[in-house]
Amino acid sequence: MKLKRILPLALITAMVASCNDDLNQIGSSIDDTVIYIIEDSTFSENLSIKSIPNEAIPNRTLTQMLGAMNIPEYGSLRSGFMTQLVPYNELDLDAIYQDKIDSLIVTFTYKSDAFIGDSLAPMQISVYELDKELPTRLYSNIDPETEGYVDLSKVIGQCSYSASNLNIPDSLYYAGYKTIEVRLSDELKDRLYNAYKANPDQMMDIDYFKKIFPGLYARNTYGTGSISNISETIMGWCYKKKVRDSEGNFITIKDDKGNILRDSVISTSTAGYVFTNAVPSINLIQANVASNIEKAITQGKVYIQGPIGYDAEIKFPTRKIIEAYENAKKDKEDIVCLLNAVTLSIPVIDPGTNEHGVVPPPYLLFMRKGGKVYNSDNKLVETSKNIFFSDKLLPDSKNYFYATYDATNHVYNFGNIRGFITSIMEKNPNTDNPDANEDMILVPVDITTESSSSSSTETITAMTPYIAKPSQIELDTENIKIKLIYSIKKY
Repeated sequence: MKLKRILPLALITAMVASCNDDLNQIGSSIDDTVIYIIEDSTFSENLSIKSIPNEAIPNRTLTQMLGAMNIPEYGSLRSGFMTQLVPYNELDLDAIYQDKIDSLIVTFTYKSDAFIGDSLAPMQISVYELDKELPTRLYSNIDPETEGYVDLSKVIGQCSYSASNLNIPDSLYYAGYKTIEVRLSDELKDRLYNAYKANPDQMMDIDYFKKIFPGLYARNTYGTGSISNISETIMGWCYKKKVRDSEGNFITIKDDKGNILRDSVISTSTAGYVFTNAVPSINLIQANVASNIEKAITQGKVYIQGPIGYDAEIKFPTRKIIEAYENAKKDKEDIVCLLNAVTLSIPVIDPGTNEHGVVPPPYLLFMRKGGKVYNSDNKLVETSKNIFFSDKLLPDSKNYFYATYDATNHVYNFGNIRGFITSIMEKNPNTDNPDANEDMILVPVDITTESSSSSSTETITAMTPYIAKPSQIELDTENIKIKLIYSIKKY
């Protein structure tokens, strides 16, 4: 216990007036009471923390990972993805020259810097048509063939590529994007085109279209040199199109006598179907943790590794913190006690620079491993990591907290998690299972924010599992800091 300081008289008066609802009498202009700020940092001693396996993540991200790598001091990582598509553009059937589609192309677009590994490593992608629709909730460890989503003997498209992709158009190059283009089978092209001609309006409906084409599966079938983060998946038509004038009439090429020689035709493409957050998609991730990391974990070191691999589990001293605070005011009629803060900071071992693209997770989520919580509607509900992601929950300063990685000081500062403690003190959600208030986990996450037009503040709009890059960090378990800070006004 540390006695930090005695506050000035003026600040004492202000704190008492604002924090103690029982003070309704106006006293004299001189108050001879004092307020002590107490900081108790003993809770970090003998803290229990360990790595726990994280074998799968739910489909709560728009990033689609493609490729494979073997990474020293990390392990191996391979990923493809299944996704549905939604109708995007209509076809002008009358303008299609000779009623013929030349090809059906699926294009995977990624930012120029959105890959790790060797940009020149030869890679191969294979594409398959899904045999059934994807459910709303999916996890990254499913086997698509065993679960009946795809027949891996039926490839509908395949191509070789490298992450450098030197042959992209200038328009994409200068915009900072690269693409992987796969020509799909003529059988699929003709089947979808005929279905569109038969029911053009219905083929623009999401529910109808997914019955005709449930989706596709893209996977790495050769190469272990790079992993790309696909930001757009587009399936488009390539064909010759008759040109219309400003009034909508077809333009023709005529001879000197006015006789029509041929239609005016151009080659074009139409982005017919795209991936959006309106339909499900799931990264199918396979990972093997490096043997030296596995050995270190068995020896008691704590690693967090993503996108799958390990989370961390903390036995948080919730009961001891509450007990210490309650004891400070127990059976003492001459004091008023106020809980100011409970702070948590988790340092990490300096990761140094990793030339293979492995990074510390940019954010960590701190939450209960399981049990019950009172949600924002004050309803008692079950909680877990999968529920958090599947139900699209956000940090709430009560049950879920996050910290940003401080690369300068190598620490995750969660700040004041006072709301976690006070919510338990006021209305314990786990009276039948007190351990549920202490079994906490740390999970690597990514956040999406939205800026306010009227201020400089940003609002978190989504929190998803972090998969942008392979991530790994070793926690400095000897220097985790938990502090209870409270004020005592003594008469």
